[in-house]
Amino acid sequence: KCHIYTVLQILHHYIRQRRNDMIEVILRCTSEEDCLKLVSVRVEDSAGDKEPGDDNALHTAIKCHNTKVVTLILMLTKEDDRLSLLKYQSLQPDSLTIIQHACRYGYKDIVEVIFHALNGDQWVELLSEASDDDSRTALQVAIEFGETEIVQFIKNSLDEHLWHEQLTIETGFGETALYVAAVEMRLEIIKLILESTTSELWYELLQFAGGSQGNTPLHIIVDWNDTDILNMVKVPLTDEQWFDLLIRGDCEAHATPLHYAAECGLSDTIQFV
Repeated sequence: KCHIYTVLQILHHYIRQRRNDMIEVILRCTSEEDCLKLVSVRVEDSAGDKEPGDDNALHTAIKCHNTKVVTLILMLTKEDDRLSLLKYQSLQPDSLTIIQHACRYGYKDIVEVIFHALNGDQWVELLSEASDDDSRTALQVAIEFGETEIVQFIKNSLDEHLWHEQLTIETGFGETALYVAAVEMRLEIIKLILESTTSELWYELLQFAGGSQGNTPLHIIVDWNDTDILNMVKVPLTDEQWFDLLIRGDCEAHATPLHYAAECGLSDTIQFV
């Protein structure tokens, strides 16, 4: 009978204090409709005052890494409502969805809970979701923060075709998973992507131009000045494909990867090429 705003405040407080027993009492004592409202509505929304920075109960639980509460909320939510609930974005400053939060902070256990709460189509749809046109997908966020185990889990959760689709998703800036891995210097993830693709897809991924300058991943990898890594990148390619990548200019100054190496005085890389 309590006012919904009061109950929301109490619920968020218990989540932060990890009073999981009390959280379960509150959620199990409400109808399915009220339970969904409790876990999805922000405290400010119910009071008519939307101040940035506050989240719904599921965001609060994930930020506290309270896996038990995340599991409980998804278990008590109707299957048809789970996907829309998981697509909720936190307010400023990060505007991330639930799974993006889990990928950002390396909460692989929560990623697994989310995976088991959805059917296959819902899982793919959630993975492909970005906060907006310029934001990164869950996979790209995991790569950005070097969460290799989560990247491996996402790969294992998909068949080869769907995994390859995830690798070719671009942000509004043209950034793909490989591009993000190159920018963030995530060598282990680059190796993972290489080992899980065909030579044709690898060639395709190396052609995507992203970022403000329109660089390809090869432009970025050249800057590492590591001939062993360059050789790893080159091995799956034919000579014609390798040559084609080397003469591709960026979108800003039409500079090729070799121009980049020369400008930075990377003599080992130039000699390798």
